[in-house]
Amino acid sequence: MAAYSVDLRHIYTRESLHNVLEESLGLPEYYGRNLDALMDCLTEIREDCEIEFTGLSELMDNLMEYAERLLTTLHLAAFENHHLTLVFREEPVQRPVYDD
Repeated sequence: MAAYSVDLRHIYTRESLHNVLEESLGLPEYYGRNLDALMDCLTEIREDCEIEFTGLSELMDNLMEYAERLLTTLHLAAFENHHLTLVFREEPVQRPVYDD
């Protein structure tokens, strides 16, 4: 089974999101860097594949509606392609330590 990890933290633009997706998932050169193209690439997978995402809540804060559309696209792709498994993990929030 192929396994990929996508860190969605510290992403503030659509362009940087697609950069991270392209690099983390090893998407082909013809990837159109939009959600329709992502859907096409994910539904073309023909071997079992797990994609683990971290930092979704931070992405939702940063990209709001576009992050929601990404999530919808991911779930639709997994619904259409039984080879695709999605895992969402949240990293604990790093809080500053204060000395008394």
